[in-house]
Amino acid sequence: MRTSFPQGGITKNHIQGKIKKWKRKWTYYILHNLLWKPKFDWNQNENRLVVKNEV
Repeated sequence: MRTSFPQGGITKNHIQGKIKKWKRKWTYYILHNLLWKPKFDWNQNENRLVVKNEV
């Protein structure tokens, strides 16, 4: 990165922060979309996704 963008000021921490943000964002969207499907549900007591056996 430093070779390609010497004035960019991009560090390892910047890249790791972006990756973490993307993972959180995509995990949220995946869970959100699954919960709209009829065979998926959310267990409030255990804070986890519940899937019916036929899936």
